[in-house]
Amino acid sequence: LFIATAGTLSLTMQQNSNFTSNDIFEQDFANYEKRYKQYQTLSVPQFQSSTMQIDIFPDTKRVKIEADNQLINTGNRAIGQVFITAKQTLNEISLQGATLSHQASSSNWHVYLFEFTVPFQPNETRRFHYSLDMQSSPFAINKSLVANGTYFHQGQFEPLLGYADMMELQDALSRAKYDLPPKPDVRQILSHKDNLGYGRLVNQKRQMEAVVSTHASQTAVTSGELINEWQEGERRYSHFKLARSVYPILGYFSADYLIRELDVDGLPVAVYYHREHGRNIEEILRATKATIRHMQQHFHDYPYP
Repeated sequence: LFIATAGTLSLTMQQNSNFTSNDIFEQDFANYEKRYKQYQTLSVPQFQSSTMQIDIFPDTKRVKIEADNQLINTGNRAIGQVFITAKQTLNEISLQGATLSHQASSSNWHVYLFEFTVPFQPNETRRFHYSLDMQSSPFAINKSLVANGTYFHQGQFEPLLGYADMMELQDALSRAKYDLPPKPDVRQILSHKDNLGYGRLVNQKRQMEAVVSTHASQTAVTSGELINEWQEGERRYSHFKLARSVYPILGYFSADYLIRELDVDGLPVAVYYHREHGRNIEEILRATKATIRHMQQHFHDYPYP
């Protein structure tokens, strides 16, 4: 019984990246570069808009994510292929007008190659859809997902359009160990990318909105104006929409928050805080008010509702 249990635990821990050894990490990233660097020069479309459905389940430490996106070809030539790198295992992925010609996975990356039946023309838009689940469990711990105080951000789950340079091994000794060529000088990299127009995975702002649900005992928060709230059974839904296009540096939160509200020269401000972390809430309110007044006086009015 001990041997069987130990074997099961060993296999589970090996399959989970939280327990993956450094050698396996390095081997994975070396394999990624060797197999897929050929796609580095492919033109990369950009996100024009994203509509998110985020369902947070605090009791089981799970998140369900579904995203409908509009991509736009901002380049000056048609795109025939799109290479996609995902950090998380995706349940679904589709790209309008394209077929999936290659798919592969490792412990640390998942890749997809789409081929367009009709090339993706400049200034044209195409729909891009994906869905996934994130889960925390005893042998696959995700520190972002907890029973009271979940926080994760867009960069943890959103697939990257294009070859991801940041996944290449950086250390010279590690690169030599896996028979990879030395990394070029940083100035050469920047010049190379600027001239060819690749390497910048996200380089434009986009329109974003999200419906975030959580257990009725908690409050879900993300960026944007709260335009609607409702409850269905034991689920609380909140619909957020940003008034202006932004870079996708968005966080998603869920907890049994306490709320303190204040008015700063006509601008309503609400501070959400964990009931066990309210020791310095008065100082936070004072600093928030002072910061807003300073920034509006010396820079500009706060641009977001």
